[in-house]
Amino acid sequence: MQGIFRTWLLMMTLALVLSMAGCGAHGFSELKRRLHAETDRIEIRRGSRVVAVTDPVTVRLVVDGVASESAPLYKCAYDGSIQFFCRGVALLPEPMEFNLSPACLHVKFVYRDSLHSKRISPGLAGFLRGL
Repeated sequence: MQGIFRTWLLMMTLALVLSMAGCGAHGFSELKRRLHAETDRIEIRRGSRVVAVTDPVTVRLVVDGVASESAPLYKCAYDGSIQFFCRGVALLPEPMEFNLSPACLHVKFVYRDSLHSKRISPGLAGFLRGL
């Protein structure tokens, strides 16, 4: 009986540690895999303009353009937002918000109840500026 309890306690501790680790880089990698696998449409908002993206190559450019490197939580106004969809259902609880000014180039978003701020690649920044 004591061995079963010890095994159960070890499994619960391991589960807790793994769930806490998911909020870091591993969790972001998981999010990117999910966005790659499930996204069939992206909506990008800039002011009153909304651009729908369904081309798989462009979807990949947008997903890959959000770098795994963290950015500071800048105090800058946002230029627009990006939301990812699968069959009409949003994949994030709130759209990613982005800023394209050189001093504040980043996206911020909520994932697993945590606020994240990530750098944007030059390719994604150029694409977003061109919209």
